[in-house]
Amino acid sequence: MSDVNLQGVEPEPEFEGTISNVTFPAGREALLTCSVKNLGRYKVGWLRASDQTVLALQGRVVTHNNRISVVHEDMHTWRLRIKQIRESDKGCYMCQINSSPMKKQIGCIDVQDATLGAFSSAYIFTRFFPHFLLSSDNTPVYQSL
Repeated sequence: MSDVNLQGVEPEPEFEGTISNVTFPAGREALLTCSVKNLGRYKVGWLRASDQTVLALQGRVVTHNNRISVVHEDMHTWRLRIKQIRESDKGCYMCQINSSPMKKQIGCIDVQDATLGAFSSAYIFTRFFPHFLLSSDNTPVYQSL
């Protein structure tokens, strides 16, 4: 059902907020969120910005990559989900409304090496809490002096 204003004209679709640029460790799940109001008869698509590859239209995934899915929530929100993210997923993704003129927003994903992420966390923790050591599973262990 679409909203119609007092003049009988359907309001133009518009984005609610912006898509955040995000960083995820390799192997984890990445999410980009696109929110649209007044969508009416228009459709929302997700594309890979670098080569304009269409990944999904509305809630329907059109790529053959089974790690990619779209979650459609509360009639206004579309989340692009990439499971087991890898270096090749790094880049920018476009949320597009097929209005005339076309409207788009871009959000970028950076992929962090999972081992680098663990090392960084360990370094930060032991740097600021020198009486603790981190075990092999990154659990803090108190070290008496």
